[in-house]
Amino acid sequence: MRNDTKRLGRPPAYDRDQAVKAATEMFWQKGFAATSLDDIARATGMNRPSLYAAFGDKRAMYRLALKSFGVQAIHSMTEALSKSSFRDALSAFYDEAIALYTSGPRARGCFIASSGAHEAAEDDEVQFLVMSIFGEIDGKLKARFQTAHASHQLLDHLTAPDGALFASAILHSLAVQARAGSSDVDLRKLASVAVRTMSA
Repeated sequence: MRNDTKRLGRPPAYDRDQAVKAATEMFWQKGFAATSLDDIARATGMNRPSLYAAFGDKRAMYRLALKSFGVQAIHSMTEALSKSSFRDALSAFYDEAIALYTSGPRARGCFIASSGAHEAAEDDEVQFLVMSIFGEIDGKLKARFQTAHASHQLLDHLTAPDGALFASAILHSLAVQARAGSSDVDLRKLASVAVRTMSA
């Protein structure tokens, strides 16, 4: 009898990182509720049994997508804040955010701030993820503002905690406005005003 090499039931090979990225893009574009398993299957090139075997149900895939986006955002923003000049660091921080929020065929804002924040009201694990990601970004901002204050690169009237709080508020404002359709030019104008308001 001829040996059949197809091996029924064996899931096809896939690139896990690429699959997570494709699922993230779909959830980011449509949100959790509007994204179907068929949407994810088409985006990843995987069938439903393979998706379940690799990632679990749709909500588990969504949480993984949030984690993946959070890691990417935190890494890029941390790199930006590492610049020695505070003004350059804050400008780069917002540049990275705007580039991320306006990526894709149309501006989608921040995946965490839009879709994630919406789902957090219904899912304690999603809420924990969203608050953890926001908390880590806020922590990076506070540390950078403290360094800037110590080196006299903040405006005299601004304390490090207040500056970090304001910078975080501007970040979320950029995310919402990008999602709503504000132009790249308008987003960068807002970021530029914020940088001038905070840096000496």
